[in-house]
Amino acid sequence: MSDMVRKQIYLHQRQEAQLKRLARLRGLSEAEIIRQAIDREAAAGSALARPADSRAALQEILDFCSKSSERARQH
Repeated sequence: MSDMVRKQIYLHQRQEAQLKRLARLRGLSEAEIIRQAIDREAAAGSALARPADSRAALQEILDFCSKSSERARQH
C-alpha cells in the first residue's frame, strides 16, 4: 500500500449508491472498484489513442488504390 496516493473525489448521489452496490456485490472496497474503473478506462483510452495511426493507414490504402487506378488507366 506504500505506492498508493490518497485522493478525495466528489460523486453524485446516484454514483455513490452505484459504487456502494458494486463494492458489496463484488466483495471489494469502494476504492478498489474505483481503481478497477480507472484501469479499464485507461485500457480503453489507449485503444482510442490510435485513430491517428488508423487514419494514416487508411490514407496509405487510399493512395495505393488511387495510384493503382491511375496505372490501370494508363495501360
